Amino acid sequence: MAIKQTFLNIWIIIESYVLPKPIKDYEISDYPAITSKLKIISSSIFACCLFLMYGLGSGEALLWPQLVANYGGNMVWGVWVSIILQGYFNIEIIRYTLATGETILMGYSRVFRGVPLILLFFIITSWIIPTWAAAAGSALRILIVGADGAGSNAFWTFVCFGLIVYFSILTRYSYFCRKIVALILVILMTALIVSLASIPSNEAWKETFWGYGQIGTIEPEFGITELFTLMVFAGHGGLANTFISLMIRETKCGICSLMPWISNPIIKPKLRPARFTGFIYRETKENQQRFNFCFRIFSIAQIITSVFLLLFLITIYIALSIEFFYIGQLSDNFIAIVRETSTIIEQSYNISFSKVYLIGYFLVLFTSQIIVIDYVSKMIAEVLFVNWKIVRGIGEIGWVSFYIFIIWIMAGLGMTIHRQVTNTLVYPGVVRSNVISGISMGIFCPLTLYINLRFLPTSAKPGIDSIIAVSILSAIYIPYIGFRIIGEYWYSALISYLVFGLFLIFVIVYHKVWRIEVLKQWIPSIATFYFWQPKTE
Repeated sequence: MAIKQTFLNIWIIIESYVLPKPIKDYEISDYPAITSKLKIISSSIFACCLFLMYGLGSGEALLWPQLVANYGGNMVWGVWVSIILQGYFNIEIIRYTLATGETILMGYSRVFRGVPLILLFFIITSWIIPTWAAAAGSALRILIVGADGAGSNAFWTFVCFGLIVYFSILTRYSYFCRKIVALILVILMTALIVSLASIPSNEAWKETFWGYGQIGTIEPEFGITELFTLMVFAGHGGLANTFISLMIRETKCGICSLMPWISNPIIKPKLRPARFTGFIYRETKENQQRFNFCFRIFSIAQIITSVFLLLFLITIYIALSIEFFYIGQLSDNFIAIVRETSTIIEQSYNISFSKVYLIGYFLVLFTSQIIVIDYVSKMIAEVLFVNWKIVRGIGEIGWVSFYIFIIWIMAGLGMTIHRQVTNTLVYPGVVRSNVISGISMGIFCPLTLYINLRFLPTSAKPGIDSIIAVSILSAIYIPYIGFRIIGEYWYSALISYLVFGLFLIFVIVYHKVWRIEVLKQWIPSIATFYFWQPKTE
């Protein structure tokens, strides 16, 4: 009996302090009236441009040109396929946030109580390595002092981290100024990249578009798993797709106007108590029209920026890589592409074109790193703050995000020093991040579709086109998990589908019994109670 009581006490401690708590249910509300259509249009442009800035630097400007330089252009069809499919995935994330006011992270957490732990694992392992800061530092070094100039790679990475801290914490830009700065950066980056479009020859452009048509072609020495790994970052990559959810909430459009957003506590230390559980609007004609207008505007902005414009810009980078490099010329260090391309442009054209290339490259990578550290800190803070009461005891959520930001910077600096001492390349860190992101795609793509079909009002549920597109994306990345864990065997895909099917059955049963009042506690807690509760006379 004493042993049973000990186990019960241990479980009570785990259940009280380790396991996340159930999230408060949605509140029923009317969808806020649209007072300014211009505000919604401008806010959608801002959020989607900010999202584009990360997408362009998350792999499009690095990994796919590196792939082309080593294997040729026959596999670049994966770029547009992945961008279009992930575009539908992003639209479903937008749908959930505009329908409830919550970020998609809270939607995932509603599936069952173990999801917040899974989220934290994937968020941390995907971005703990400061890959993009190191790449931005290398581009800045070449731009200012040359490839062989003063300062080590670690020093210039430190410079980038310093700029990140300055722009993320110490600047006093208002939200309106952030919109303007983000829009100017997107226009500048686009102008810089487009100015390079005249460099590739007609043959390079033809090979690029020929590769877009070679659907299903995979080089024998490359492998399908590696291609799927790179296809993750042909869009935004894994949980990075959820950034758009936080960005939309910050616009305060639609039902998001009823929700707070995570502010800089140094700039705005006094904030009202934050709520992060959302709303479900009543099924009235007015509410449906208001939601449909907001959703339509944000979806159009997302398609224009993160599908068409993103595909256009990455096509220029791929054509440049085809123009300047022979197949197999480069090693697996993608930083060599930045150095060699700038050198070739300078020798073949003039130094002005080379500077334009380096400025554009630095802006792409630097803004991506700012967005990563800013929004990853917010993601971790929100998951911890909402699901664990002990974290709420630390203070306002802005401070929780700030502390995570500082820890993230310190960890990045420490790993940068380690990489400099051990002379470790950046590329393995990117591959590891891509693998984790690919696995997360196999989990959270179908979960996004599930929560939209399960929780949203009938008028906000996804249409058949979105269901098909996200299902295809899920069907690609569910077996990817098995390929990575077991190997590239046919039964790896079968096992992956079987495990996910069992997980889906568990989720459906979990939500069915959730409606029964006596079973509202987590199922393991009930089992433990019945097995270990001491009998009383």
